[in-house]
Amino acid sequence: MAGWLARVPPVLWWVPIGVAVNDSLVSLAPATDDAVGLSGAGPKRLLLVDKLSPRLYRYSRGSVAVFTSPTDPDSTLLRRVVAVEGDWFRPVPSSSSVLKMPAGRCWLESEGASGDRPRPPDSHQWGPVPLALVDGRALAVVWPPQRWAWLSGGSQPSRILAHGHAGPEDETWPYR
Repeated sequence: MAGWLARVPPVLWWVPIGVAVNDSLVSLAPATDDAVGLSGAGPKRLLLVDKLSPRLYRYSRGSVAVFTSPTDPDSTLLRRVVAVEGDWFRPVPSSSSVLKMPAGRCWLESEGASGDRPRPPDSHQWGPVPLALVDGRALAVVWPPQRWAWLSGGSQPSRILAHGHAGPEDETWPYR
């Protein structure tokens, strides 16, 4: 029985480890949309994505979420996390309306319109995004090498009024 194991090339033993790391810990992903100002003009950018944090329910305001589009399951998007479950926040910075983020959801926003480009779709159109759609957190731009940079948080703390626990009674939401 052990004879066939000895014939497997040593490099093949690393394949399952690589697959596990790519699926569960970190991976590389293209920055296919420029809603958070990452890919713009020029060569496509490659991102280092943390896949462990979402699995451990560690979502942080201001980080860049890599997630499956709520309207197109074949599309992966990038948006900034503005509010997480239990937060009381202003969905529009200049607005007086205050909403509480329900359990299992987060508020994701694009960086806004620039030049001739309209604002890319975000939670203003979709409403709160289910946390199950969040695949990871973009940590850094790693390609092209001259554009290498860690991604910093860009949250607007004045929009978050209070942090709390989102319980089952919070299922009523104006966006459906």
